[in-house]
Amino acid sequence: MAAPQGVGAALAGTPAQLISPAAAMTPTAAGSVAVTLALAALGRREERRRPAVSGARPGVLPAPAVDD
Repeated sequence: MAAPQGVGAALAGTPAQLISPAAAMTPTAAGSVAVTLALAALGRREERRRPAVSGARPGVLPAPAVDD
């Protein structure tokens, strides 16, 4: 996750050198929020695709089996 953040910071820093930092931060912040919301939606979508364990509550993982 650090590599994409570094690329994003570099891409955001380039316009900040050419225009005012405040003007460059506004679209950068909006893009960041959009990416965060998109990743959160994809994560929830993947959770819904997992097969349900019988008797389990949604969002609660079953306890691991204990081998004697």
